[in-house]
Amino acid sequence: MRSDSLLLQLAMVKSNVGIALIPEPSVAHDGLVPLKVGAALRASTAEWPTDELFLVTHRALRDVPRVRVVWDLLVERVGRRAPLR
Repeated sequence: MRSDSLLLQLAMVKSNVGIALIPEPSVAHDGLVPLKVGAALRASTAEWPTDELFLVTHRALRDVPRVRVVWDLLVERVGRRAPLR
């Protein structure tokens, strides 16, 4: 399933439709449990992202005040680790 709605994605996971990669603190907050991966799949899960955060917005929205304030706050708190594109 592909959706730009986090709420829909979480609802699908809660309905046992699939799994999701979400930040670890969100697991308990959203009433989910960590996935137990069997030995046969453990090697393939090593490639899953563990600490990446992407803030993506259309170029035309970057200077909209509500978008800009979130963007600036994240850059201030997390630091600039990758160039803005």
